Amino acid sequence: MKETIMTQFLEKSMSYLQSAEVFTKKELPLFIEETLNFNLYYSSMWIILFLIIIIICSVFMFCIHKVENTFSRTDKEAFTVMVIVAYFTCVLFIGMDAKTIIKIKVAPRLFLIEKVRSLTR
Repeated sequence: MKETIMTQFLEKSMSYLQSAEVFTKKELPLFIEETLNFNLYYSSMWIILFLIIIIICSVFMFCIHKVENTFSRTDKEAFTVMVIVAYFTCVLFIGMDAKTIIKIKVAPRLFLIEKVRSLTR
Protein backbone atom coordinates (compact mmCIF):
# COMPACT_ATOMS: atom_id res chain seq x y z
CA MET A 1 0.00 0.00 0.00
CA LYS A 2 2.73 2.41 0.98
CA GLU A 3 4.72 1.49 -2.11
CA THR A 4 1.84 2.25 -4.47
CA ILE A 5 1.19 5.59 -2.80
CA MET A 6 4.90 6.44 -2.98
CA THR A 7 5.05 5.34 -6.62
CA GLN A 8 2.04 7.47 -7.52
CA PHE A 9 3.54 10.41 -5.68
CA LEU A 10 6.86 10.04 -7.50
CA GLU A 11 5.15 9.68 -10.88
CA LYS A 12 3.04 12.77 -10.27
CA SER A 13 6.12 14.70 -9.08
CA MET A 14 8.01 13.67 -12.22
CA SER A 15 5.15 14.83 -14.44
CA TYR A 16 5.10 18.21 -12.64
CA LEU A 17 8.86 18.55 -13.03
CA GLN A 18 8.67 17.70 -16.73
CA SER A 19 5.92 20.25 -17.32
CA ALA A 20 7.94 22.87 -15.40
CA GLU A 21 10.97 22.04 -17.55
CA VAL A 22 8.97 22.48 -20.75
CA PHE A 23 7.52 25.75 -19.51
CA THR A 24 10.96 27.06 -18.49
CA LYS A 25 12.56 26.14 -21.82
CA LYS A 26 9.74 27.86 -23.64
CA GLU A 27 9.46 31.05 -21.56
CA LEU A 28 13.00 31.70 -20.29
CA PRO A 29 14.42 33.31 -23.48
CA LEU A 30 11.44 35.66 -23.68
CA PHE A 31 11.82 36.53 -19.99
CA ILE A 32 15.52 37.28 -20.42
CA GLU A 33 14.85 39.46 -23.45
CA GLU A 34 12.10 41.38 -21.65
CA THR A 35 14.30 41.88 -18.59
CA LEU A 36 17.15 43.27 -20.69
CA ASN A 37 14.83 45.54 -22.67
CA PHE A 38 13.11 46.83 -19.55
CA ASN A 39 16.37 47.74 -17.85
CA LEU A 40 17.70 49.31 -21.05
CA TYR A 41 14.64 51.54 -21.45
CA TYR A 42 14.47 52.28 -17.73
CA SER A 43 18.06 53.53 -17.67
CA SER A 44 17.51 55.48 -20.89
CA MET A 45 14.47 57.16 -19.38
CA TRP A 46 16.48 58.33 -16.38
CA ILE A 47 19.26 59.66 -18.59
CA ILE A 48 16.75 61.67 -20.60
CA LEU A 49 15.14 62.98 -17.42
CA PHE A 50 18.47 64.12 -15.97
CA LEU A 51 19.45 65.74 -19.27
CA ILE A 52 16.18 67.69 -19.18
CA ILE A 53 16.96 68.77 -15.62
CA ILE A 54 20.41 69.94 -16.74
CA ILE A 55 18.85 71.94 -19.58
CA ILE A 56 16.33 73.53 -17.21
CA CYS A 57 19.11 74.42 -14.78
CA SER A 58 21.13 75.95 -17.61
CA VAL A 59 18.20 78.10 -18.73
CA PHE A 60 17.57 79.07 -15.12
CA MET A 61 21.21 80.11 -14.67
CA PHE A 62 21.15 82.08 -17.91
CA CYS A 63 18.01 83.92 -16.81
CA ILE A 64 19.43 84.69 -13.37
CA HIS A 65 22.67 86.11 -14.74
CA LYS A 66 20.93 87.99 -17.55
CA VAL A 67 18.70 89.96 -15.16
CA GLU A 68 21.06 92.42 -13.53
CA ASN A 69 19.16 94.27 -10.82
CA THR A 70 16.51 91.78 -9.75
CA PHE A 71 18.75 89.58 -7.59
CA SER A 72 21.51 90.58 -5.21
CA ARG A 73 25.00 89.16 -5.63
CA THR A 74 24.48 86.81 -2.69
CA ASP A 75 21.27 85.43 -4.21
CA LYS A 76 23.01 84.86 -7.54
CA GLU A 77 25.85 83.01 -5.81
CA ALA A 78 23.39 80.86 -3.87
CA PHE A 79 21.48 80.00 -7.05
CA THR A 80 24.76 79.25 -8.81
CA VAL A 81 25.82 76.84 -6.05
CA MET A 82 22.44 75.09 -6.13
CA VAL A 83 22.60 74.68 -9.90
CA ILE A 84 26.17 73.36 -9.76
CA VAL A 85 25.08 70.79 -7.17
CA ALA A 86 22.18 69.83 -9.45
CA TYR A 87 24.60 69.48 -12.37
CA PHE A 88 26.92 67.17 -10.46
CA THR A 89 24.03 65.11 -9.13
CA CYS A 90 22.59 64.68 -12.60
CA VAL A 91 25.98 63.80 -14.09
CA LEU A 92 26.49 61.21 -11.35
CA PHE A 93 23.15 59.54 -12.06
CA ILE A 94 23.67 59.76 -15.81
CA GLY A 95 26.98 57.95 -15.34
CA MET A 96 25.36 55.20 -13.30
CA ASP A 97 22.59 54.68 -15.84
CA ALA A 98 25.03 54.84 -18.74
CA LYS A 99 27.02 52.06 -17.05
CA THR A 100 23.86 49.95 -16.93
CA ILE A 101 23.14 50.57 -20.62
CA ILE A 102 26.71 49.71 -21.61
CA LYS A 103 26.59 46.55 -19.50
CA ILE A 104 23.32 45.46 -21.15
CA LYS A 105 24.68 46.10 -24.65
CA VAL A 106 28.21 44.74 -24.18
CA ALA A 107 27.83 42.01 -21.55
CA PRO A 108 24.19 40.98 -21.13
CA ARG A 109 25.08 37.74 -19.32
CA LEU A 110 27.12 39.65 -16.76
CA PHE A 111 24.19 42.01 -16.23
CA LEU A 112 21.79 39.09 -15.75
CA ILE A 113 24.14 37.35 -13.32
CA GLU A 114 24.44 40.53 -11.26
CA LYS A 115 20.67 41.01 -11.38
CA VAL A 116 20.04 37.47 -10.11
CA ARG A 117 22.71 37.91 -7.43
CA SER A 118 21.08 41.13 -6.22
CA LEU A 119 17.69 39.39 -6.05
CA THR A 120 19.02 36.52 -3.94
CA ARG A 121 20.53 38.73 -1.25
